[in-house]
Amino acid sequence: MIKKFFITTIILVLSFTKSYSETITDFEIERFSIGQSLLKTFSKQEIMNFFNYDNLPSSMKFRIAEIYNQKEIDMEIYEAMQFYYKPEDENFILHGLNGFFFCKSKDYCSNMFKQILSDLKDSYPNYSFYEWEDMHPDDRSGESIVKGVTFNISGGSIIVRFNDWSDKMKYRDNVGVEINTKEVSSWIRNNFF
Repeated sequence: MIKKFFITTIILVLSFTKSYSETITDFEIERFSIGQSLLKTFSKQEIMNFFNYDNLPSSMKFRIAEIYNQKEIDMEIYEAMQFYYKPEDENFILHGLNGFFFCKSKDYCSNMFKQILSDLKDSYPNYSFYEWEDMHPDDRSGESIVKGVTFNISGGSIIVRFNDWSDKMKYRDNVGVEINTKEVSSWIRNNFF
């Protein structure tokens, strides 16, 4: 009962501003959507102080900023969020966002991933999608697996992802729901270049 409520809440958080969404900008996660300015919620100083991945190899076409529940903002569902914006954009317009939560166990993550996918497929049967699985690029041993399903939406995609980290890695397994423009999706597919 609690698990079903949790999944239903996740689907509701991945909500629409219209009764039927036509473009990627119509979706929201935790009150954020593509095309929205982060300045609507945060000050420039707060945004610049968010954890980021600037130190990792990248073209820096986009900056990935990360925030945590009850640290930078109170979230309803997710434990953390990532925002994708262009570093030179002083308006901090969102081109992608990712809400995710950490799992108690691999089985818990796997079950949550399957349930979210099932609910999305049932809720949005008209959107095409494809399933994929690969070694996580941040684990050179090849033992960490990322699997997901990408739903194609006008102007971008919704991705449900399960990061199954090797025990050798310092990261925790997590499941996330990500909304990206086509430009961000292409940048990620090209290993952030």
